[in-house]
Amino acid sequence: MRYVFLLFFLMRILPGYSQTSEADLRKRAIADMRKKLDEEVQRNGNGSYEAWSAKLAPLREYWANRILHRKKMFLDDFESPDHYAGHGMKTVLGDLTMRMDDSQPIYQIVRFNEQLQEKGIDLIFGMIPTNEEVFPEKFVDRPELLPADGLIAPYRRKYLNLLSEAGIEVVDLAGALRDAKSREDVTQLTLVHDYHWSNLGVVLAAQVFAERLKRYGFVQKALPNRQNYKATEVVMNGLDQTLKLWPVTLSNGQPFEPAESSPILCIGDSNMQVYGDSNPVKDWLPDGPDHADFVAQISRFTGVQASLHAIQAFTPDMLNREPLSFWKDRKVVIWVADGSHVLAGVPWYDVYIAGAFRPSNPKLILPLPSTVLTRSNSSPMTFTWEALPKAEDYWIDIGYSRQHGDIFGGFTGGKTSKTIDLAPYLKGKPIFVQIFARFPGYDLARPTHVVEFATEAANSKN
Repeated sequence: MRYVFLLFFLMRILPGYSQTSEADLRKRAIADMRKKLDEEVQRNGNGSYEAWSAKLAPLREYWANRILHRKKMFLDDFESPDHYAGHGMKTVLGDLTMRMDDSQPIYQIVRFNEQLQEKGIDLIFGMIPTNEEVFPEKFVDRPELLPADGLIAPYRRKYLNLLSEAGIEVVDLAGALRDAKSREDVTQLTLVHDYHWSNLGVVLAAQVFAERLKRYGFVQKALPNRQNYKATEVVMNGLDQTLKLWPVTLSNGQPFEPAESSPILCIGDSNMQVYGDSNPVKDWLPDGPDHADFVAQISRFTGVQASLHAIQAFTPDMLNREPLSFWKDRKVVIWVADGSHVLAGVPWYDVYIAGAFRPSNPKLILPLPSTVLTRSNSSPMTFTWEALPKAEDYWIDIGYSRQHGDIFGGFTGGKTSKTIDLAPYLKGKPIFVQIFARFPGYDLARPTHVVEFATEAANSKN
């Protein structure tokens, strides 16, 4: 027994030994990010993102005036695709948690993370910064309008904070690119005539994510394999600027290709495709080398050949179609998102990846759909439906049209029946009944089973 204790003691004091698990390191990364974001909003808005945004009202008015008068949004030698239309202004100043349509991306991101966690897969999320976030000083000729810390997108910070609060690990790509502004090749941080990020931006972002990935045992084992990935700087002209790219090749001289199956899965929109085989800006970079995209850079920084699933205007519900085998052996998903897709324009639908729990609605048992509702059988009438596992409550709508509860609508307190006197509502018009189930952590499932009952006329004598 003494030898066991001695071995345990030596393991604790030996250099390089650590009891910190991958899960603990993930929790620490989330907590550190929350602390950073909380300190920002406390410093700039006394704890309120709305107050922080209000402090930036003069800057917002300045930009709005330039957009209104169609003045260029860039100054000096710096250009940006955000000029005139104010595309970047909307994604910087708008509240990404508020959308005009019914789809709320933040709920779907949280749901996606929960479903991945059920499979034992971690999610690391990052949002590509706009040019204004990285170079705010290039978009004003009145420096006094800018805050001292250069943070001009409070609602983007709010979005990251909300995700962190929901237990999602996020990385601060805007901060990483701002920190890189001291580089000699600072002009390579953005593209001046295209909304996608530059290849240097891709490389820097991949380095940030790779540092997070080094906590995983499978990555630590693969780090020696980094010597098998070579990146050679290529300088070319395209998109009206001189560009640097870092295409990745293997030690045998073959170009990098993503793995079909890998513990690392990279997902996202066209920003994850640029500089790769499916480059959406090929028309502007016809002679540009391939294999310099995000997944190639992640692979060379970790030694793990990663997988890629990217499509223009990506939303996570696009993964619903993938079979259960698609998720086999996955350990971590890296998602790099475009803030403009989160803010508006791209519809988001419910996320249910293969094998994930999917809320459903119960079917009505009694009365039978063929029942004609009369004064004799409807005063009162009891509607009974099936019980669903994990459901915590039920909502029933009874009305004269689908998806309306103008006769009755409400929760039943978890009961699987509802009794109501329908006699006063029998007018010869059909009555529709639909039941919804509520599950912990989910909104009511969308209507699925609607039963239409015929009724006797109001003047009928029965």
